[in-house]
Amino acid sequence: MKLNNFIIELYNEFIHKITWTKWKELQCLTIITITFIIVFSLILYLIDDFFIWILQIIFK
Repeated sequence: MKLNNFIIELYNEFIHKITWTKWKELQCLTIITITFIIVFSLILYLIDDFFIWILQIIFK
């Protein structure tokens, strides 16, 4: 009985009480996140490449 009650309450919580993000907003936030990840990755790559270049100059 407790498990059945739990499942019913869980269903009601998911369907009636949670506010889900609208599809358009979700797409926009996904694009922003992907863009940020790409830009941040490029910045880290350039910083890493710069330090490799400095170390090569020092140890040649």
